[in-house]
Amino acid sequence: MPAFTKSIQACQCRELKTPICARFWRSDAVFVGQVIDIKPIPKKPDNVYTYVMVSFRVQESFRGVPGPRVGVGVATNTLCEPKFKMAKKYLVYASLDDNTNQLFTGMCRGTTPAIGIDESVKELRKLARREVGETISGIIKTKLYQGLPGITVEVTSNNKTFKTITTDYGEFSISLPAPGSFKVRVSVPYSVRRMDSSDEDITVRSTQTESGSIFEYEVTLEKSQCSYLELDVAKTQVDLLPSVLVLGSISSPKQIHAA
Repeated sequence: MPAFTKSIQACQCRELKTPICARFWRSDAVFVGQVIDIKPIPKKPDNVYTYVMVSFRVQESFRGVPGPRVGVGVATNTLCEPKFKMAKKYLVYASLDDNTNQLFTGMCRGTTPAIGIDESVKELRKLARREVGETISGIIKTKLYQGLPGITVEVTSNNKTFKTITTDYGEFSISLPAPGSFKVRVSVPYSVRRMDSSDEDITVRSTQTESGSIFEYEVTLEKSQCSYLELDVAKTQVDLLPSVLVLGSISSPKQIHAA
């Protein structure tokens, strides 16, 4: 009944298949812990969300948790945030809020119950010890989830170029010989534009040519670090025009910037 309903906030994760390496380096704290306490956090008047503070007994820390216990905040009035339960164990990826100096987590960060995580733990241990190689990977997709196959991806550094093409699912991954600075170039053989990406840390430059669309960005990786980007694109209006209307010559589209 309407009188008994309560409004909740929904959310949608920006990425579909974030690898463990990317989750690890994007997080300020990564650990496996057991919930020992859950308490509400006083809500500020201008805050849409309601939060609780979840206290963990740390069983294994991979990054950013030096002590045996840690508190992590999480929103409670959304559809997709983790629902922590007392005495249960979780693999937690958390970020530090600069204003409050408090750790927070959410389902889109990768936090999950500690069930069937043996392979993830093995990889996290290697990342913590910096025993894995550097990689640049991602997905080229459209309509938020449909991968684009056969797209050329080139990574250049110190006059060396590493090249691959996306799989049937739009995925690509390039292993690198060492840390350094790299330029990534994605070549789409038809006209597309990039969808909104204002919340991303990587700045992507977009250029349209007569033969297609080029997307470029730079990354710098330290030892065992990785870069991951899901590039969402959509066909431009030029490609969507019915062919019967294209009777004369069409000038090349101007350079656009999607970042």
